[in-house]
Amino acid sequence: QFGQYKYPQSLEGRWSSGDLDFIERAVVTRKFGDTRDFGVQAGSTKIKLRDFRLEYNVGVFNGSGQNTAENNKNKDFAGRLGIGWHGFWLGINDYSGKQPTGDRARLGSEFRYIAGETKLQAEYLTGKTEKVSGDPARQRGYYVLVNRVWKNFRPGIKWESWDADRDVAGNRQDALTAGLDWLVTSNRKNKVSINFTKRLEETLSIND
Repeated sequence: QFGQYKYPQSLEGRWSSGDLDFIERAVVTRKFGDTRDFGVQAGSTKIKLRDFRLEYNVGVFNGSGQNTAENNKNKDFAGRLGIGWHGFWLGINDYSGKQPTGDRARLGSEFRYIAGETKLQAEYLTGKTEKVSGDPARQRGYYVLVNRVWKNFRPGIKWESWDADRDVAGNRQDALTAGLDWLVTSNRKNKVSINFTKRLEETLSIND
């Protein structure tokens, strides 16, 4: 595969909007995973080993971002590896590259468990992102969500945290989201959703 697309980082971040469990992705998956870039990638989702299912993606990217020409001679590397067993899914992902303003590195973990109509999912990602000036920002975030389908409805709750710079006070943002989906079609991609989010900033709390 080659062209402009999302690189293999994060679980939720790479999904289409129709597959999301809540209206918005967690902040950490928007920052690290919901990003497009020019590159070339190889991968597979159909590797079976007895009761296990393996999945992988590896790619080389410009690193300069969506709709942006390459800005240096270096290339960025990204990859992910996951294994599924019955209702369990475990995965890891990694990103490493150099930009004119500094180094970029990220490491993430994925977990999902589905039992019938109940789903528990979590991700933890950490890394550093180059800044216009100064040392790269050390960033960290995670989310945990649980939901359950009941007839044509899917109630759920999600807790998330994001620290934009661990070396600077007042950057962490926590949020609690409660949501309810009305699943209009059987594939669950078409739905009517309502979410309420309580954001707990380090300096100010906001209701959305």
